[in-house]
Amino acid sequence: MEVIILAGGKGTRLGLDVPKPMAPIHDKPFIKYLMDYWISQGASRFIVSVGHQAAMIMNNIGRVYEDVPVYYAMETVPMGTGGGLMLAYQYLRSPFPFVVVNGDTCFQLDFQHLLHEHTDCHADITIAMRTNLENAGTYIMQAGVLDDIGTCEQSLELDTFHELVKSCYPPKRIRGFMFDAPFIDIGTPEEYERAKDFFKKEVDSPKKV
Repeated sequence: MEVIILAGGKGTRLGLDVPKPMAPIHDKPFIKYLMDYWISQGASRFIVSVGHQAAMIMNNIGRVYEDVPVYYAMETVPMGTGGGLMLAYQYLRSPFPFVVVNGDTCFQLDFQHLLHEHTDCHADITIAMRTNLENAGTYIMQAGVLDDIGTCEQSLELDTFHELVKSCYPPKRIRGFMFDAPFIDIGTPEEYERAKDFFKKEVDSPKKV
């Protein structure tokens, strides 16, 4: 499956002079933990939407990560999550549903379960939700679902989804489904520290050969 990562955010709230997805956790940037997880779920192609200090992300990850090709969609000006998604959307090649994730969160749900729920309810977009969260920054979308949306600056949740429902004919079907799975966020200093504790288990556990 193709995975779009929205990685244009700054890390200023964390007191870091790096893009937020590059926040270091045990000598490894957060975005690599995120990519590792989606590779474990079957990701075959990444498209990373970059903006702030884009070269830092591109140089660190490269064009191939763990044998999976990586492509970059470059923001020349800040465009919000919706604008960043629309730039990355142009790089999609598969006719199958694709995944969109925020570059500063990692929702470790089961992709096959998400795909089943998405397909079963005939949705155009399914929002993965977790208890007490409006959404968890993880979405699955039908190929072609954003064809009628422009590339202007906008918020994914506030503008893009609204336009899909109100302006498209027929309106796009957007569904939410609740998952009970680990959710890691680095949006605040407190959450960043919790993320370090969470991934320490992974670092301390020897990999199986």
